[in-house]
Amino acid sequence: MRSVTIFISCVLFACFALVFPLDSTPAPPKVKTDGEQVTGCDAEAYLNDPDPKGTNVRSGPGAAHKVIGHIPNKNEEGLGVGVHITGSQGKWVRIDRAVEEGGDEEKVFFKGEGWLYAPLLAGSGVGGGSKLYSEPDEKSRVIGRISNDDQVKLHGCRGKWVLIEHKKMKGWMAPRTFCPSPLTTCS
Repeated sequence: MRSVTIFISCVLFACFALVFPLDSTPAPPKVKTDGEQVTGCDAEAYLNDPDPKGTNVRSGPGAAHKVIGHIPNKNEEGLGVGVHITGSQGKWVRIDRAVEEGGDEEKVFFKGEGWLYAPLLAGSGVGGGSKLYSEPDEKSRVIGRISNDDQVKLHGCRGKWVLIEHKKMKGWMAPRTFCPSPLTTCS
């Protein structure tokens, strides 16, 4: 009986040592992840960052990711910069290119996969008023209207739909009602 007690005590001690090691080496820091999947997109918008130095392109969705590129807000002539969006995660969007808007020749500022903070991107409504939907579906509830001269902040995308914010309203704009250019009304 005594040998069984000693055996059980040794097994418990070994399990305890495995769970709670006596090593004084600090544990590696935990990286916070939101666990969200990247939503595929095929949309465009223009850069609207108030920082005169331009916008950083990051290697992943979040400010902790490495800066892999830099996009000026405007070129020397004051023309804007448009981006093509291929994915969305939280308030970050994945892009594959950033080009000059309205120049004689297409000037590429960034090409490859990179991430931008979505609220630094903008667009506007098209025509007499673009509907703002509660979901990325024209059958969903209409929660407001965006006029063609109202600038809106991007917050994400799904397919060709864009999630925007304007005057404390947040909702979805259909692809044909979102103008991704700072130089035209797209009408």
